[in-house]
Amino acid sequence: MRVSILSLFPELVLAVAGHGVLGRARERGLIALRVINPRDFTDDPYRSVDDRPFGGGPGMVMRAEPLERALAAAREAGPGRVILLSPQGCPADPGAGGGARPAPASHPDRGALRGRG
Repeated sequence: MRVSILSLFPELVLAVAGHGVLGRARERGLIALRVINPRDFTDDPYRSVDDRPFGGGPGMVMRAEPLERALAAAREAGPGRVILLSPQGCPADPGAGGGARPAPASHPDRGALRGRG
C-alpha cells in the first residue's frame, strides 16, 4: 500500500511513522510512506504556505497554490483516496462510522493489512 502524507512537518511524521504498528508495517514492506512538504511547492524565497485571511480577521489561512501543487505531486503516484483533515466538525467517534472505510475484501492490499499477505 502506498501512502502519501502532506505535512508542514515531514520530520515529525517520519519520526512517528517509525514506531508501533505503522513502523512494523513499513519494516515488512506492507506500507510505502511518502511525506510531501507543501513548502517545496511555493514560489517565494521564504517558502510561505500561509497568508492573512481575505477580508481581514485574526489568524492565518493556508494558501491554496502550494497545497494544490503538493496534492498533484501525491496523485502522480497513482489513483487513490484523498482524506482531508480539518479542525472543523465533530470529534472522531469510532462508533459513528463515517470517514475512512476499510478496503473491500477484493482490494489487493486487504490480505496484507490483515497479516495474510
